[in-house]
Amino acid sequence: GWYVGKRPVFLIGLNQFDTEWLPDLLRLGGNLDTAGGGAAAFLMRNGPELEAADIDVLVANVRRRAELGIRSNVLFGHRMPKWITEEHPDILEVEGHFMFYDIDHPAARRLTCRTIEAVAASLRNEPGVTCYDLWNEAAFNRMSERGRQRFRNAMRGSTFALKA
Repeated sequence: GWYVGKRPVFLIGLNQFDTEWLPDLLRLGGNLDTAGGGAAAFLMRNGPELEAADIDVLVANVRRRAELGIRSNVLFGHRMPKWITEEHPDILEVEGHFMFYDIDHPAARRLTCRTIEAVAASLRNEPGVTCYDLWNEAAFNRMSERGRQRFRNAMRGSTFALKA
């Protein structure tokens, strides 16, 4: 039951790594796909320097989609590189959500921001990019104690009322 005006809309999900099916997306009436690979765990897996060759792969994936007439949602998130979790084990102190790390941890935020900035700079002239998905499935309802405290501090002194 999804509609745009009176036209029914069907949500079609393809794994972003199943690229052999991309040409079928248009045939099925789709025009947006996730171009994955923007996670810090992938682009900084060997250390704190971004892997330029891997960013080139991400740019090529966005271009391939654009050549097919498919727009890209560039995906970040899900994992931190092993070396940073060894350096800061508390990054993993979360209540087990789909991100697998604490998005409120300062080191995680720094790496994510560096990754986003580098990828966005590389894709700035690519017309196929529709949006950036910064913290995909961040599961805000299951956060770290650090995140919970940040939220409570931000809300302290705030007053508001909800109406049904």
